[in-house]
Amino acid sequence: MQSNYFWMGDYIYPEGSHPHALYGRNSNQGLIQLPKQHCIQIDDYVFLRPQ
Repeated sequence: MQSNYFWMGDYIYPEGSHPHALYGRNSNQGLIQLPKQHCIQIDDYVFLRPQ
């Protein structure tokens, strides 16, 4: 039985995005960290590539 209950994928867009260092991943929601120079806007998307 697999012990990871979150989407098994790698963040590919926006470039440099990754799971939040403190909160990590969750099964139905999560916080994502972006580089400071990235200007994310309302309605922007985050894309993950399945593993």
